Amino acid sequence: MVTVAVALLVAGYTGQARAAVGIRAEPASGPTGLRSGTSVVVDVGGPVGVESARDGGSVPSADGGTDIGYSDGTLFVEAGEPGSLRLVDEPGTTTIGRRVRCAWYDVGGSAFQPTWDITEPTIPEPDGLYVLRCFYPDDNADLTDYPMLVSHDPADPVAGTAIGVAEAARFAVDSIVFEAPSPVLSPPGRQIVGVETWLGVASRLDYADASAQAGNTWVTVRPVLRDATWNLGDGSVARCTQDIARFWDPTTAPSSQATRCSYTFEEVSGPGPLAGTVDVSWTIYELTDAHPTTWTVWGVVTRRAPVEFDVGELQSVIR
Repeated sequence: MVTVAVALLVAGYTGQARAAVGIRAEPASGPTGLRSGTSVVVDVGGPVGVESARDGGSVPSADGGTDIGYSDGTLFVEAGEPGSLRLVDEPGTTTIGRRVRCAWYDVGGSAFQPTWDITEPTIPEPDGLYVLRCFYPDDNADLTDYPMLVSHDPADPVAGTAIGVAEAARFAVDSIVFEAPSPVLSPPGRQIVGVETWLGVASRLDYADASAQAGNTWVTVRPVLRDATWNLGDGSVARCTQDIARFWDPTTAPSSQATRCSYTFEEVSGPGPLAGTVDVSWTIYELTDAHPTTWTVWGVVTRRAPVEFDVGELQSVIR
């Protein structure tokens, strides 16, 4: 048994300990059997906002989240070499950069001089303090800056510069330029009390898959349109999962057209228009090298645009 001691002052290792990446929220709904992520709303003009939440693993683990493998006597996760992450068309068909493996070791000793046994890797618990070693399996050489002391985050288990599946997924999602909603109201212009207002979105709604890879670690993400949520400015909210891009056609008979995304105002808007918003959300599904045949929910992306509702009444004129 070999025990290695590392002298790390508290001020030194706390800067390397990885804080929690995902903001836990209420689960986003998804197809049966798919796990859920979190949702973040981003206003028009801001970057796409996504927080990740990865659940479940192909090999049982104490945290229920990290995909732990076992090879050559080592519990590990696959990772990629720093600087090798890139978008790919056919993930997993070749290795990009060098392969990396990362393993965790229980910490002994004191906070000022922790020790660990390099012959006994462990399965990490959420928020537990461990020494993380990332190394090249072909020659067993450690990556620069490893081993390091970390607080284990199951949503993003590979801390430091090594590229894990969480980094690859974020990279792939960030490569998709989601358009801000372009709202269309029918009738256009002023809305009328008691008359159905069709709510539509004319901007792009469908997006292709994106894949990213580093080493043998790869992720394919697939955006699927989830809903359009309209804040009508009067305290009401309309959530549409169908007819999101259906618009009134003035050349077609009213009796032959309908929508499942509409709202009827009951009061005038007052001296000025009502200030509302429309949010368009996509559920992001992922495939990974650890789960190459099972789509799971990675998270939700939401884009927002402002909408004004100028609501008036029809006046009867008696002569």
